[in-house]
Amino acid sequence: MRKTAALLIALSLIHQILVSNDSSAPLFSNLLGPVRANMPWKHGRVTNAPNGDICITGPIALKGFTMAPEGWDTHINQHKCLIIRLSADGKIIANTLFGSSKQTYPYAITTDNEGFVYVAGGTNATDLPTTQGAYDNTYNGGKWGDGWIAKFSPDLTKLIFATYFGSEDSEEIWDLSIDPEGNICVMGGTLGSNFPVTEGSYDTTHNGGEFGDGVVAKFTSDGKRLLFSTFVGGNGTDMPAGLAVDQEGNVLIGGLTESKDYPIVNSPSDKALSGEKDLGISLVSSDGSKLIFSQLFGGFKNENASRFVYLKDGSIVFACNTSSPDYPVVEGTERKQLRGTQDILIAQLSKNGELRFSSIFGGSDYEELSHVFLDDSGRIVIVGLTKSKDFPTTKNAADRHLGGEIDCFALVFDLKNQKIDYATYLGGNSSESGMQGAVAGRNRILVSGITQSTDFPVTDDSHFKNFENTKWGKGGGNLFITLIDTAQPNP
Repeated sequence: MRKTAALLIALSLIHQILVSNDSSAPLFSNLLGPVRANMPWKHGRVTNAPNGDICITGPIALKGFTMAPEGWDTHINQHKCLIIRLSADGKIIANTLFGSSKQTYPYAITTDNEGFVYVAGGTNATDLPTTQGAYDNTYNGGKWGDGWIAKFSPDLTKLIFATYFGSEDSEEIWDLSIDPEGNICVMGGTLGSNFPVTEGSYDTTHNGGEFGDGVVAKFTSDGKRLLFSTFVGGNGTDMPAGLAVDQEGNVLIGGLTESKDYPIVNSPSDKALSGEKDLGISLVSSDGSKLIFSQLFGGFKNENASRFVYLKDGSIVFACNTSSPDYPVVEGTERKQLRGTQDILIAQLSKNGELRFSSIFGGSDYEELSHVFLDDSGRIVIVGLTKSKDFPTTKNAADRHLGGEIDCFALVFDLKNQKIDYATYLGGNSSESGMQGAVAGRNRILVSGITQSTDFPVTDDSHFKNFENTKWGKGGGNLFITLIDTAQPNP
């Protein structure tokens, strides 16, 4: 018996040594405090400011979260969203709250060239702190409420403008970006047939569907004037999930569609819906008057939750969730076998929408996409969650083992050489969700999300050394930020 126990201890020590030799610990990993999550599939965003700072929005701050005293709004309640500005090494520079008496969910954040911070989302609040002269100061109604957009000073001490954007039915804004002229491009969804569209835009008629149409709009940088607004969709549900703006100010959107009549314009690929849910991908002209191209992408099952980035050559990279074993591939190339119930698909399109590359990755269980961005050397970074014990990690990963029911993953893909440079788990003994990421220096990425793991790995400089319990159960957790060096050499 003693020999058996001694053997087990020895094997455990050997395992720990091997894991240590094969793993590279995060440069820092911090718990920032207790928060309440948004809807499970929309947890906000992370973005980079021009000077390398990192801006985060998404969760609702709870009692005990540390607020900077000089922020525009520092009064915590259970309805306001949280906006944070961090240095590239994870130090809190500024934070503020935004909201009022009812739920105010932030689904998107970005910055402009001067460092101003833009946030957008959805709200049921009739008393949102809108500003004088903004596009719409009046709450419009609906089950989901209205969309909203707000702009803050770089130090988050001043609200530059805040506006509603909606109709008498339901709207939310799901993504936003700044075009080359400084205008604000937004994308979301609406159930409203009287949603404010503009004369001369591509589609001024609501097309229907259980969860409505996608919408694309562009505002002036001061939030006072709506430059264009258009529906994009068909007679089924259309729920765009990602937005990107090209160098000419054209607006690319894409996401789930169930519409058999989704608009097809200059499409080099699918002409009809392949599965129950495909990706609808559309490029809207800079003035909103037409679709430059619009197409469907998918296999005979489901694709959803796409995120897009433009490369320097004007081509488009996106990732999405897929459960289709017949996902699209370039003619003449081998199609990888789907491993789990849902894998992550990564693809490259030409600027005209032609498929240049596609592949999938994942483990034998389930993966879900959260965010896609480019690192400092142009590699593609994908962040999401996984339930797979055999997710394909690399030897230099921060963690090579699934810690709980659901872990975060971060993966770096070299498109030029079509290979995974880095992949890691990130989590503890329970679940992580809402993962987003940003560039944090040369070959470094910052990952942020919400953890319910009481043993989530933190470094000595963490704001909170231990997990802070919340009363929200599955809806609550702690906000974490983790910095990873993806260039550490393989052993």
